[in-house]
Amino acid sequence: MSVMIGTKVKDGETWLPRFISQVENLDGDILKIVAMYGKSRDRSFALLDHWRNTSKHDVEIYADPYLHPPERHGAFLAKVKRDLQTILKESGAQYFLNLDCDLVRLPPSLIPRLMRHDKDIIASMIWTENRSPPTFFDTYVFRLDGCKFHPYNPPGMNASEPIAVDSVSTCYLAKSEVELTGTYRNPHPHIGFGQSLREQGYQVWIDPTTHVAHIDLEKLGITRDILPIPMSFVPYIDAKGVKYNPEQIGATMYHVMRTQYDIHLLQTEPEVIEPAYQFLRNRPLITASYKVHPHEYEILPYSIGSIYPYVDLIDIITGPIELREDTYPQSLFRAGGIPAKELDLEDPDGKIRIIDKTWRDKQEIQHKLLEICRSKWMLFIDGDEIIHGMDKLRAFCEEHPDGTKDYARPERFLNFWHDFHNVAYSLNPISPWAQFGVPHAFLIHRDIAGLNFGMFHTIPTDGFGLPVHSDEGDREKKEVLDGVQVFHLGNAKDSKAMRDKLTFEKNRGIGYEREVKDDPWFTGKLPPDMVIQEYDGDYPDILKSHPRFGKRTVKVTRTKPHYEFEVMR
Repeated sequence: MSVMIGTKVKDGETWLPRFISQVENLDGDILKIVAMYGKSRDRSFALLDHWRNTSKHDVEIYADPYLHPPERHGAFLAKVKRDLQTILKESGAQYFLNLDCDLVRLPPSLIPRLMRHDKDIIASMIWTENRSPPTFFDTYVFRLDGCKFHPYNPPGMNASEPIAVDSVSTCYLAKSEVELTGTYRNPHPHIGFGQSLREQGYQVWIDPTTHVAHIDLEKLGITRDILPIPMSFVPYIDAKGVKYNPEQIGATMYHVMRTQYDIHLLQTEPEVIEPAYQFLRNRPLITASYKVHPHEYEILPYSIGSIYPYVDLIDIITGPIELREDTYPQSLFRAGGIPAKELDLEDPDGKIRIIDKTWRDKQEIQHKLLEICRSKWMLFIDGDEIIHGMDKLRAFCEEHPDGTKDYARPERFLNFWHDFHNVAYSLNPISPWAQFGVPHAFLIHRDIAGLNFGMFHTIPTDGFGLPVHSDEGDREKKEVLDGVQVFHLGNAKDSKAMRDKLTFEKNRGIGYEREVKDDPWFTGKLPPDMVIQEYDGDYPDILKSHPRFGKRTVKVTRTKPHYEFEVMR
């Protein structure tokens, strides 16, 4: 009974070697292996090409245009699946085995184990690798009776015979005529595929005795891509057929992950849900979450001084960011951090916790801050930012402790230029330099479902892949905090510190094509859409204590056709 294996590959270097080794060890009559390849930023193609040249099987690689966009997004998944159907039809294989390329443990007997049941389409159980308690991976697509699978006690748990379900994904075996009959359509291809099969009289199954492992994406700082269609209202179902609303599951999952509560109690004692709610309700109100680089250490004590009386906890992440040479070949730049103990921060109330290690990138840092957060609200802030109006920010959080609002940003972002008395800003309202745009510093409620930084380190997204600050989807729970201002002092440094900062940003390889010496900070010439303006507003008291306060170093020499300035010594 010949089998064609189909998979999709994009930016998969981290897990591809393990996936390939697992597939090579599979038993069964494998006619061919087809990899739909999307243009990647890593060595995925090189690994696939090596596999093609060394495999004992026939491995074919197709450059699929629908997988080529740079972002990790499933918007074209249905089109890719339809391409696989075309290849399957031409292959003459009797079965189709769908495998996601981030599956890292497959039993060698996977194919005969699934085939023995002689079902139209049947999936294995899919677990997140090395997760305690054991966590079902694909709760979103695996459905029964219209409900998502319970993450810790899914349908089929401890069962011995196949169970009929609504839809499956990730790892399934289908008879070719069944695979070719089903219809894939966006935005939820596998859910729609299962529905189309059942409408035609086929049945979808899971084999509760066959298990595979999916790599733990969260530990890698990677979030699962869910299309921007609100599905948060879909309930969950457990092995006993008991249904739970999403709020109950959210409370349970949070409780389990934070306290390592005995999962068996969660399955047998419903009253544990209420303690989970109490756990959520009784958390501290605000954690200030910092990512700090060495060029920000000068301002950090003043930043903390501006927020210290108004927050309950302060998490600081520092340390070098190690860049990958194959991704950024111009250099392997390290920020160089100093030991955390040498930051010498005043902490009379014991609020501060510091983590100092080497990080892969800023997204990894943001996800770590999410992981360790112990409060209801998170104030994301950089070490070179001071917040003016913290009393108003605190009052907002006290008014909305439990998610009636879930995102808020300061009214104004002031980018001080060379000194503490001149600001530079863009006249373009969508520019990152806009005074009233989306600042680095923002408030976000920790309980937003699927909260992550999978898009970019300054852009939090929810479980549907939507930026939390956007107007898309159900984003009515956001607020602009009148009277709250961010004083960004990252461009009010001495020339050495500024050169270190710009060198770091350039070597990250993100949007800094010019040489450091050609940056407007050094040339004295701003882009056409930017201006320099003297700040005439109020200052936080903490900033007035800085030794450079009151020293003006910038003089505007020209305003048209663009602003030019000179630095006074």
